[in-house]
Amino acid sequence: MKRVAVLAAVMVALAAAGGAFYLLQFFQPSSPSEGSINWRHDFHEALNLAQVEGKLLMMEFYADWCGWCRKLDMETYTDPRLAAFLNEEFIPLKIDVENRENLVLADRYRVWELPTIVFLTPAGEEVGRIVGYRPPDAFRREALAILEQWER
Repeated sequence: MKRVAVLAAVMVALAAAGGAFYLLQFFQPSSPSEGSINWRHDFHEALNLAQVEGKLLMMEFYADWCGWCRKLDMETYTDPRLAAFLNEEFIPLKIDVENRENLVLADRYRVWELPTIVFLTPAGEEVGRIVGYRPPDAFRREALAILEQWER
């Protein structure tokens, strides 16, 4: 009888752990490891790299609680073609607006809704933005148009 009670307790614990693991996947932060994009997380470091490499800075403002931000992370940024394009042509940067220090940047670039992706020259001047969710092909088209406009 004692063995049955111990076995039942172990099975309940395993089921609870499995359920908790399942639920945790929906509450993971939407930052560092989406797709194969080489995200940076420090504005000054990313801007310096943009200057050194002569690339536009692609700065995404997001929050962990933002459903559309998560959708970008799960459906758009995980597209291998898009990730390769973004890594090649831009310096990708994620800015978490829940971090107090980042609110200054959000205010500076007039970010009023999430997600907002602001494209900056190496000098820090805005040349374009994408507001809201886009599927991979649409995101690539809009980013390419911003890139081509800057290169003229």
